[in-house]
Formats: sequence, structure tokens, C-alpha cells
Amino acid sequence: MARCGAPAYRSILSIRDETARVQALNEHLSTRSYVRGYSLSQADVDVFRQLSAPPADTRLFHVARWFRHIEAILGGPCGRGEPCGRQASKGRRGQPQWSPPAGSPPCKLRLYNSLTRSKDVFIPQHGKRVTWYSCGPTVYDASHMGHARSYISFDILRRVLRDYFGYDVFYCMNITDVDDKIITRARQNYLFEQYRGKRPRAAQLLEDVHAALKLFSVKLCAATDPDKRQMLDRIQRTVKLAAEPLEKAVQSDLPEEVADRRVEVLLEEAKDLLSDWLDSTLGSEVTDNSIFSQLPKFWEEEFHRDMEALNVLPPDVLTRVSEYVPEIVNFVQKIVDNGYGYASNGSVYFDTVKFASSDRHSYGKLVPEAVGDQKALQEGEGKLSLVMGWGASSPSLAPAILPWAPGSLALFPRDFRSFPREAKKRVYPRAS
Repeated sequence: MARCGAPAYRSILSIRDETARVQALNEHLSTRSYVRGYSLSQADVDVFRQLSAPPADTRLFHVARWFRHIEAILGGPCGRGEPCGRQASKGRRGQPQWSPPAGSPPCKLRLYNSLTRSKDVFIPQHGKRVTWYSCGPTVYDASHMGHARSYISFDILRRVLRDYFGYDVFYCMNITDVDDKIITRARQNYLFEQYRGKRPRAAQLLEDVHAALKLFSVKLCAATDPDKRQMLDRIQRTVKLAAEPLEKAVQSDLPEEVADRRVEVLLEEAKDLLSDWLDSTLGSEVTDNSIFSQLPKFWEEEFHRDMEALNVLPPDVLTRVSEYVPEIVNFVQKIVDNGYGYASNGSVYFDTVKFASSDRHSYGKLVPEAVGDQKALQEGEGKLSLVMGWGASSPSLAPAILPWAPGSLALFPRDFRSFPREAKKRVYPRAS
């Protein structure tokens, strides 16, 4: 700032009328520069503090510019303290107070909690480590759209946890390869292939198909579900239509090769009926345990191929029920020892009534209002006051390890954390 002479400023300060004083200051400043970077003088400060605001008269623009320049340094005509050179004037400057912007709290992962029936914040027990047990398929037949829907949904959730939220997800899937359905289907397939291998004559096949239809009609009459009844009715009509050409061939004494072709057609169409009928008559004679492992092995591999085709990530660890039979037997035996289960006719039942009456336990945690609702129970699993823990079956499991009777598993640990570490597992490379 150009230094203004003290006599000139003293003469300006001596003017009592503010209007006249401002006009004199404007004339004085018209010949001087005040933006060259020099430090303020005490005269500048004294004159500045005589003014309450920059002049409104646009003709006094020299004073207006000078006033705003001084105001930017001192902070106003009533600013505190006395400037003392350039450093003192700059020392008055400082950063303005900062306040963080208002906003919503950080986003947290919330999952539906079946126990509270609400979405709760997901809190892993061990930092970012998440262990996930997934119930795999019961491998007795080909995968269907229901499997695809379930495992694609699991895969999406798994990828979101891993790739978006950054969790270290350890995913375990358990395959049910020991089950009544597997035992029955394996036995039926075995008996049907044995039957087909004997190449039954047309007349014998027709006789057996009619016997199978008779047994099947009982199942059809007992069906109460409309969809199931419609399906069974369609199967029955298909078999009857396939039997008609063969019946005509036998009655008309057509060439043997014609009858043989119609035999093959009927065998294929009546496979399910014949398998069920053969099992009802010859099932107890099947004692070769190897047939009960071949079926689940085949369909398990088919399931994995289907999942790979759908781009579903493989599990980190794959377990099978058959690998944990001793542990499951001990698990069921412990229930019996605690008084909550009992053996009857080779089966073991879990007494939910006794369990619910105990002060140490709570039964019906997810849907407590359904406890005692017989209608709701019948719509679900039937009479749940007696839940089967071990179901008696045909001699298809090694009886040496079973304290009750050869059978199938109706109850097994649902949490893979309880599995012994030394047990056999199918370990996959960590999914990338």
C-alpha cells in the first residue's frame, strides 16, 4: 500500500462532517495506489475506523475500493487489535470453522432373521470370516428347475457377501446320498434292469403290466392332491395307450419282430409302474449294498455338471451323509439317552411333547404359534409329536454299526461345524 502522508490524513481526520470527510478522502486517494502489496499504515487504520461503511455514492468509488481492501485485511472497521506491519495484518487471517456435511449413517448388511421375523444387522462371529452351511440335493434323480432356482439364489448371495461386502466366505454343502428315496429308487432301477435283461415275451409283459396297473390304481385312488392326482392319471393313460398296440399284435399273431418293437415301447413307457410293482414283490430280496451307492454317485456327478453349466460356484467343502453315519448314529443315540427319543420297530422317534415340556429347551422356535395347531402340522410334516430320527428300512445299510435296525437317516446334523475334522471331505479349490 502506498504510504499516505500523515499531515494529509490528520487533516482528513479533523473534518467533523462525515460526508465532507469522505469526499476529502476520495480526492486524496484519487492520486494514490493502495493495492501494490505494501503494509498498512497506522493512518490507514485510523481513517478506516472513522467510517461505518463504504460510501453509497458511486462517485466516491476510490473510497469504496479502498474501504473494501482495508476491510478484507482488518475484518471490518471495528476489528480488534492494532496492526503492526504486514505480518501482523496477515496474522488475523485464519481458516473458517468447518462442519461435516449432514448425511445418513454408513450402510450395513441386514439379513432376515427367522427368530425375530425382522431384518437384523449381520454381525459375523469372527471378523470378516463367514461360515455357510448349505443343504445339498438328495441325489436319486435328475436335477430340476427347483434345484436351479435354489442354488442360483444361494450363489448370488454368496457372491454379494464375498465380492461386495468383502467377507471371507467358507461355503460347505452336504449331499444326502443315504435316504429312503435313494434306497427305493436304486432298488427299483436294479429290479427293472434285471427284468428287462430277461427279455420278457409279449404275453408275459402284458400280464405284468396289468398287475402293475392294478397296484398303481390303488395309489391313484389314494391321492388327494389335485396336481399329484393329475400326474398319476396321465401316467396311467400313457401306459394303457402303449399297451394297446402290443395287445393287438398278440391277438393278430403279427410277426415276432413287430411284437418285439412294441415290447420295447411298452417297457419304456411302463418303466415307473413296473419298477414300483417289482419292488413291492421282489424288493426284500435285494441285498447287494453296492447298488445303493452307484445311483447317488451318478446323480451327484450330474448335479455338479448342471451347477457348472449354470456358472454356480462350487462349494469350498463337500460332505456326504454316508461319510458321517457313525457320528449320526451317536447323535441319535444321545437323544435317546437324554430321554427325548425311543426305539420302536427298528425306528427311532423324537418325542417333541416331552422335549417341549422341559424347562431347558424351547420347541417351535421359528413358528411357536403353530405348536399344538394340528391342522398346521398336518399341512406340513404330518404328526410332528413323533418325529422320526431313524427310519427302519430294508437291509441296505451295514447293520454292524446300527444299534436299532438297518434303515435310512431321517435326522442328521444340519451344522457342518459339528462335523469331526478328521472325517472325509471333498475339498474344492477356493472359488475365484
